[in-house]
Amino acid sequence: MRWLAVLFAGLLLAPAAYAQFDSGPYVGLGYGVFQMEDDGEVTGINFSDTAASYRFFFGYNVHETLAVELGIAKSAGFREALVGVSPDFGPVELDLDADYDVKTVRVLAMAPFSGVDMFGGIGFYDGDVKFTQLFRNQLIGEIVEHVEASIGGVTVIGGVQFHLDRLILRGEYEWFDDDKGIATSALNLAVILPFGRR
Repeated sequence: MRWLAVLFAGLLLAPAAYAQFDSGPYVGLGYGVFQMEDDGEVTGINFSDTAASYRFFFGYNVHETLAVELGIAKSAGFREALVGVSPDFGPVELDLDADYDVKTVRVLAMAPFSGVDMFGGIGFYDGDVKFTQLFRNQLIGEIVEHVEASIGGVTVIGGVQFHLDRLILRGEYEWFDDDKGIATSALNLAVILPFGRR
């Protein structure tokens, strides 16, 4: 909820503090929430969870209506815990942890207004998911297994950004298509430092 307050504060301040960003490079740092849903193709376990995400990106505004970005993002840990009873082994516990790293290349189309840009874009991503599975049972003990999966595909982005005097505040939603049954999406708030003000 804190990032929503910052986003609305940026909306209120943007018209008064607007500075035109025509073209040039910029860097940004984002924080948000990653949503992951795994259908079990890689690990054999279905799970769905959300985790914090961190993102760093470098971009270049070719024009006020077109930008290209390179980015890297990392999630905090996803976690799923299952407890059941096996007829052969009695009570069993299964803990699944996952970390997600992703690299993106994106092209954004901007619709600039007075101090506010709406944008949408498309890109490609390459991601790595690291799973740690812990199986625990009184008879068998603990068994730990590590599984890694590389996923990639198309990413689609949409959002809005607000121009302040020296910074840009951005809110965005990103959806990742995948080829491994691991559906992911991200909701981020980013602070951007542009180098092409005039």
